[in-house]
Order: sequence, then structure tokens, then C-alpha cells
Amino acid sequence: MGMWEHGGEVFPHEQQRVAGQAWSKVGNGQGTAQWGLMVGSIFESLLRDLLLEGWAKEAAELQQVMERRVHRWLSMPFPYGSEFAWDNTGHEEIATWLLAYGHDAQAAQTADAVSAYTSLSPHWAYCGSARRWWDFAINGDARPKYNGNERVLHHYAGALNSVVLFDRALVAREDVWLWRLASCAAGGPLTTIRPSSGAASMGWHGDPAKLRRDDLSADWGRWLHWH
Repeated sequence: MGMWEHGGEVFPHEQQRVAGQAWSKVGNGQGTAQWGLMVGSIFESLLRDLLLEGWAKEAAELQQVMERRVHRWLSMPFPYGSEFAWDNTGHEEIATWLLAYGHDAQAAQTADAVSAYTSLSPHWAYCGSARRWWDFAINGDARPKYNGNERVLHHYAGALNSVVLFDRALVAREDVWLWRLASCAAGGPLTTIRPSSGAASMGWHGDPAKLRRDDLSADWGRWLHWH
């Protein structure tokens, strides 16, 4: 839940406020929440913390919501999906909950999907990089005039993918290839940090005529969830 301190003094009401904010994000599992959510694996940690803090009512409600969502995923031929139909950011939460509920085969299937579009090419720009082509048009420094379809290198989704890959590697511990792929996915976004200022970028422009960090950070902070 996080500990709030000031001058050696702890404020329990702040701790409860933050816990309540986190709980409110879960919703009822309907609408877009029926799919996997970006950084949604944090809800599994939230459930553990609710139980530790004695929030039995909230923990029971969260379990009910998650059981409904997991049932939805298990009814699909491919047990993964994102709140955006074209996106891959939902795999991280789905794989986390499938493992938590003992659905190892379906969690492995989700990890297989991630490994299918995550490259282990021996190149700093592509090794572990997520499948992203359109984000500069939505969040980049050239919007709204930007009209390209450019590869985003080491977008934060790569780090979210690493959650799935590392969890799978912990099961398949002898799979060296999987460990390498997970490490690339987790470490690649570090290259988007500007060495001169420490400021972050949403990703590298993959256009050979540019090959630069975007000036905006966009959703960059999401990859910190894994680290």
C-alpha cells in the first residue's frame, strides 16, 4: 500500500487514501476493463495488499471481478487482448492473472504470443523492442501534423512485455533464449533516457532519416512498473 512518512510520523489516512484510489481503478470488469489493461498486473499485488491490510470486503469484491474477467479470457480461443483492439499492452495483466489462478497453459500461450512479435535480433534497436508503429502520430512531438507510420523503437510496451516473458522464464528456467528475450525487453527502454539530462523519451524514431529520441515522454513512466 505504500508508507507515507513526514518527519518520522506516519499518516495512516494517506495510506488509506492511496489504497482507495488504487481500488477505484479496478472497476467492475465491464467495458474496456473486460480486457487486459496496461500495468494491470499491479492489481494482483493490490489484492495481496488488501488482504494484508485487512480490507476483506474490498478484497472479496476484487476477487469476484477478477474471476469474471478470467472466465472471459478463458472462453476465448486466444486468451489475451488489450483495451485497444490493435494493441498488445493487455498481455501483461492477463498472463499475470492466469498464472495467479493456476491456468499455466493459457498463461504460456499468452507468453508465446508475446515472444512471436518480440525480436531477439542482435541489434540494440530491435532486440526486445515492442511492436509499435503509430504512437508518434498520437503522442509524439510532431503531432497533430505528423502523418507517418514509423516504427517506435523501445516503446514502454517492451517493458510491459518483459513482465510476461520473465514470469514465463521463471517457469521454464532452462530456457536461455527466453531469459535473453525478457532481458532485452526490460532493458531496451533504458536507451530512451537522455544521458545529458536524465529526461525520458517515449521512444526512438525508427525512420533512418531521423534515428533520434522523441522530444516527449508520453506514457514512458509505465515501463517503470516492471523495474
